Amino acid sequence: MGEQFLKEPIETYIFNKLSNMKEPFIIISTHEIQSAVGGINRIPQCCNIMRRFISGDDEILPNNYVKDGKNFSIKYFKHNH
Repeated sequence: MGEQFLKEPIETYIFNKLSNMKEPFIIISTHEIQSAVGGINRIPQCCNIMRRFISGDDEILPNNYVKDGKNFSIKYFKHNH
C-alpha cells in the first residue's frame, strides 16, 4: 500500500472541507482525517499532503507531540481557499 493509494482520499477530504467552509477558518488534523478516511497508518504522508493545501497565511499549529504525529493540525483560512 503506497502513498498513491492514500493520496486521493486524503486530498479529496481536505479539498471538500476547504470548499465547503462556512466559518472564517477551520482546523484540520491528521487525527480527524484518519477518523474520516479510515485506516491511515502513514501519518507523515498525510501531513505532507495537508501541507500542500497551505496558502497565504494558513498556519501549522503548535503541537506538543511528534512533528508529523496524529495531532498535527493546520488552520486554514477561508479567504485563502
